[in-house]
Amino acid sequence: MTYGWAILVVLAAIGALAYFGVLSPEKFLPEKCTIAPGIDCAGFDVRSTSAIFSLRNGMGKDLDITMLKVGENCTASANTSNIDPPLPAEFPNADLVTFTITGCTNGDIGDRFRGDVVIRYTEEITGITKLTDGGVVGRIKE
Repeated sequence: MTYGWAILVVLAAIGALAYFGVLSPEKFLPEKCTIAPGIDCAGFDVRSTSAIFSLRNGMGKDLDITMLKVGENCTASANTSNIDPPLPAEFPNADLVTFTITGCTNGDIGDRFRGDVVIRYTEEITGITKLTDGGVVGRIKE
């Protein structure tokens, strides 16, 4: 009988910790941004109505970015005006370029954001268009 009460107290304590979010694993997951090899995500900031990405070109050749998509509702392409710098954007080898996409609906401030990052680019020398992808996990700010 004593062991039964001890187990009941332990279960109640675990239940209380889970209820108040202390045991929520998503609070302990780090923010991260990964893109395919050759394009480094040097920094990012996901906001409720925008997304900011600092990307470094390590492909060994100059590129032109023609489309950038973050999550489901945050896309900019060559025919839209919701990105700075405007697309197609020159992306010289070894340079760091910061892209700001506006007009997004990423969620509420403080929520966890998890989404795919898709980049379409054209190699300047060959003119070949390629698509690369990655992912981002973080908290929505502002």
